[in-house]
Amino acid sequence: MTRYLLLISIGLLAACSKKHTLPSDYVLQKENAGQKLVKFVQVEKDSLKTYATSVAAYGKYFSGVTYFKNTQDTALRVLFTTHTGLKLLDLQLSEEGCSTIYAVEQLQNPVVLKLLCHDFGLISTIKKEVQASQVYTNSAGLDIVVQKGDKDLYYYTNAKNDMIKVIETVPGKRKIQTEAYRESGDSSLVVKHRNFNFKMTLKKLTLD
Repeated sequence: MTRYLLLISIGLLAACSKKHTLPSDYVLQKENAGQKLVKFVQVEKDSLKTYATSVAAYGKYFSGVTYFKNTQDTALRVLFTTHTGLKLLDLQLSEEGCSTIYAVEQLQNPVVLKLLCHDFGLISTIKKEVQASQVYTNSAGLDIVVQKGDKDLYYYTNAKNDMIKVIETVPGKRKIQTEAYRESGDSSLVVKHRNFNFKMTLKKLTLD
């Protein structure tokens, strides 16, 4: 596994960009609205959620277990281990950002750590409300909550404010860089990068 992690690290550094763009059939509803949003992984205080996790990148594959633990109101711990319990990564997500508590040597690359912080932060949260820049509706009747910033985020939500999909684009453009969604007919979560060959899949092992 450590050899695979090293190859993935090299691949991420050499990644090339590809063009994938958003559809354009959105209808603007309102602007500057605070929106409740239930992300894929919503962990209440003093609770734990466990996911079987697999990563595929550049023809390589490895798997393990990810634990999401909320020990306080303002932070979420993310622990990724092998199936035998060997710790590979320990992150803390908070409103201030992401910090690395532990990473095996093969993951101690700033680019890789930034990527993993980004991906886990995209699907999980400690806050249930986001400040929307704009809200759209698409042809399927889903609301699309848009947050503009360093990256433009498009959150697809249903009537219960559950996140169906999230797409990240280049600021000011509609070029897709990253997307997270549920697999069709499955409870698995998928995080996929469009500008390099990387896909992470998480399947819940614990009940809500």
